[in-house]
Amino acid sequence: MKNTIYLILLSLCIVSCTEDKPSSSCETVDNNAILQNLGNIIVDRYSQLNTQATLTQTAITAFITAPTTVTLTAAQNALKQLYLDFETVEMLQFGPAESYLQRTALNNYPTDTTIIQTAIANGITDLQNISNSAKGIHALDYLLFGVANSNTDIVNWYSATNNKNYLTAVMTQVKTVINNVYNEWNPNDGNYYNTFINATGVDIASAFGQLSNAIIADYEKYARDGKVGIPLGIRTLGVPQLNNVEGLYSKTSLQLLENYIINYKSLFNGNNGLGLDDYLNNVGRSDLSTQINNELQAILNTIDTFNHDLAYEITNNEAAVQTLYSQLQALLLTLKVDMVSAMCLTITYQDVDGD
Repeated sequence: MKNTIYLILLSLCIVSCTEDKPSSSCETVDNNAILQNLGNIIVDRYSQLNTQATLTQTAITAFITAPTTVTLTAAQNALKQLYLDFETVEMLQFGPAESYLQRTALNNYPTDTTIIQTAIANGITDLQNISNSAKGIHALDYLLFGVANSNTDIVNWYSATNNKNYLTAVMTQVKTVINNVYNEWNPNDGNYYNTFINATGVDIASAFGQLSNAIIADYEKYARDGKVGIPLGIRTLGVPQLNNVEGLYSKTSLQLLENYIINYKSLFNGNNGLGLDDYLNNVGRSDLSTQINNELQAILNTIDTFNHDLAYEITNNEAAVQTLYSQLQALLLTLKVDMVSAMCLTITYQDVDGD
């Protein structure tokens, strides 16, 4: 039934876009000015992520060189910030990010600790043939927070050379992927920025087409489902999957979700400059722009009511997490049906379950 309703809504969306509105209605905004601002935001986010990756690599190198609780804490703090900074670009899975498989290479959680431990035991440092579930930022989360029960024990664990070498190899892999994507966007290097801001229009290959598909697909599959729904048990008949939370070992799942939503909202509003909200405003849908902002803020307000990580809240405050999921679901329909229709765009990715 849900699939049927969704197909009807999507059909109405397409009819509304193609019949009720002249094609020029989606061209009444200065597309290039919006794209320039969004492009600058994206480049800035990748620049910050790349800088933090360098800082994290430096902190991890210092820890490996002199393993103490002090150097470990510094490395842990650097990694937490790197994970938070990754949330600012996670939804941008198109262009260079798609070319370098950014999401699967950097955040393919839950972490497969068995593969990691086997690779370490075998002295493997070439990660080319290692599963993405055993490398990336989420693997660093395990390697710096989850290999023992206390920081003192973690420091002792790194007395073994193979352990140090694998940590170094994963950090190098993370830095390489981030650096590659940033360089491709950088106007002074690969200059995908120029490609992006000049891909005007609303067809599938346009910047708006690629961006909208990327941010909605990521929101549906990796925010609504990955960050909340799957741990909550939405896909497992109500049985929670607590080990599937993001930031499992650092217990930062809700911080990561909050930063994701904050930056999703910021991107939508163009950092208070020209953004997708202005596109909607200029095609006569300021009501929809306001609705999206209100729904995003409602999600943030709910997150702010939690005091622990998501695994704890699911166990001890499940009803509130269910409310959070419902809010995430409501926003998905607003984005995927109403916003796409108003902007005369087309969804091309395959959804998870027809919701």
